[in-house]
Amino acid sequence: MGLAEQAAFLNSILESSTEYSIVAKDLDGTILAWNEGARRIYGYEAGDIVGKASAFLLHHPEDVKSGRARAILEEVRNTGKWEGVLRRVPRPPAPAPRPAAPADPGGGGRGALPGDAGERTGMRRHSSPRRG
Repeated sequence: MGLAEQAAFLNSILESSTEYSIVAKDLDGTILAWNEGARRIYGYEAGDIVGKASAFLLHHPEDVKSGRARAILEEVRNTGKWEGVLRRVPRPPAPAPRPAAPADPGGGGRGALPGDAGERTGMRRHSSPRRG
């Protein structure tokens, strides 16, 4: 099997593995390859992370602060591998857009939030009497 065939074979494994996270990185920790399983587990699209992010982004902040994440990378540099369990750190969810408060149809200058959000914030829906 030639080099091109080997690369195609490995790429097919990377792309078809959806239940397991496969993340390849260089010796500095920069992410070089990212599969569908990694996207499902961590929440990042390959285009947002490959070549642009450090693998330390995927480690629990306590493991980065304590030096455990760096020790894992050093073990890989020294022995060529690392085996173990990591605490997963999924991508933080994007903040939900906040709806704009509609203007008071009666011209009173008040607004209301949709649904029961007004109940939680102390704002109440109101209606103005219609003029004939």
